Amino acid sequence: MARLRYGFLLAFLLALAFSGSAEPFSLRQDDVSLGFQDLGPVLTAAQVGLPAGQGLANPSAVVLPDGRIRVYYGAQPPGSSGVYSAVSADGVHFTPEPGQRWFSQSGDVERLPDGRWRLYYAHGDGSGVQDGVASAISTDGLTFADEPGLRVGNPLPGGRVLLRPGIVRLAEGRYRMYLSARLASRPVPPPPFQIYSATSSDLYTWTLDAGVRQTGGSAPAALLNPDGSVMLVFNAELRLRTGPPAYISTATALDGLTFSPKVPTSLGGAAPSFVTLPDGRLLMYREDGDPSAIYAAVVTRIGPPVVSYPAQAVTTVTATSAHVSAFVDPQGADTDARFEYGTSTDYSDSTDDVSVPAASGRTTVSATLTGLSPATTYHFRVNAVNTPGETNGADQNFTTAARACQLGPERDHGWEIALAHAKSRTGALTVLRHAQKLAGSRAKLERDGCTDYEPAIIGLKSKRAAEALLRRAKSAGFAGASIERS
Repeated sequence: MARLRYGFLLAFLLALAFSGSAEPFSLRQDDVSLGFQDLGPVLTAAQVGLPAGQGLANPSAVVLPDGRIRVYYGAQPPGSSGVYSAVSADGVHFTPEPGQRWFSQSGDVERLPDGRWRLYYAHGDGSGVQDGVASAISTDGLTFADEPGLRVGNPLPGGRVLLRPGIVRLAEGRYRMYLSARLASRPVPPPPFQIYSATSSDLYTWTLDAGVRQTGGSAPAALLNPDGSVMLVFNAELRLRTGPPAYISTATALDGLTFSPKVPTSLGGAAPSFVTLPDGRLLMYREDGDPSAIYAAVVTRIGPPVVSYPAQAVTTVTATSAHVSAFVDPQGADTDARFEYGTSTDYSDSTDDVSVPAASGRTTVSATLTGLSPATTYHFRVNAVNTPGETNGADQNFTTAARACQLGPERDHGWEIALAHAKSRTGALTVLRHAQKLAGSRAKLERDGCTDYEPAIIGLKSKRAAEALLRRAKSAGFAGASIERS
């Protein structure tokens, strides 16, 4: 099996009656942070009764208390542009909900700890100038009422104004809002968008963080990774003469503030929004197409494998073999795992690869190392490889057993006196010196078992002679002496 494979086994776990037109995207090796299985458009202008040529934009998705998914989206029906919504039981088949949610065409909706819903939107000061991000509140997620003041206000450095936000709850309990910003003056050609951030403990009062989080991206969503880091997912503009096509990019920060350079994916579109289902799966919604529609994708986090060992990583050690085990988490990509081993940490040998599928989660892998040398210390480690990277486990070691004792039959066809049975050769030699004083050259050391040494008087031709010598041996202090015939 190849050590690197480029196809991802992305689990399509939704119970959907969806057409077979969805195709997985090919992702760049070593540069990916998310894997997508695109499900295609799930909400179009025609579905919500808009005229031909109109589009839907800026989705914001939430999971309702009953498990359904609601997507808020921007639309421009004649005379009533704003935010509207549709609801779905499976995340793909949506039914439009009657009525307008809000007058702005873009907003991020968040569920509050008390069960209410808050919609964040770019606010205008009444003269056509955007002055920050404001909010509206709702008890049912359908009817919103404006809240006083601004959650985050302009101006920003360089005359930039804040646009649509995306919010994540940090590992330490506070919240961070990521906001795209553009120049208020809208020069031609426009400079790249920037992404800023603000922090809150209650989702109402926000403090703008110093500095720029990312340049060249807009409409960010944010995900909290299992290790506590934050992943930004946003659309990046590749500015060409023919226009600015958008594609989804990612960037990661351990502290949620200092992000790595953006990493492009092969997935087009803009304004991503995520929901985490009760079973842990991720769905992403985005606007894409011309005219734009709302698309959905199953999302898998992809990273280098994570490896570890059980409490007993080595079992059943013999003189020539040992059974070794490890844990491998494929981190969302098909992974090959093997054990490397040898008498030093150069690991001169390895086992065959074991396949760990992308969707399997933490998996136990094991192998039996054979052809080892007795009484030898060996080092080993688990090695796991997938498209994002390679991970080596910490060094482990064990010592093989001494070779098993293999004794051939020793028969001298006579009577003998076994003076003692000793567990060590050293102890038997001590007794042998006394036996030689008693019987001269006829005394020798025998090994009748792997741990049984005998000082014995041999070469006795008759039982009568052996019995006579036995009496002498006992009187000389060998109380445990006995007659044997070999």
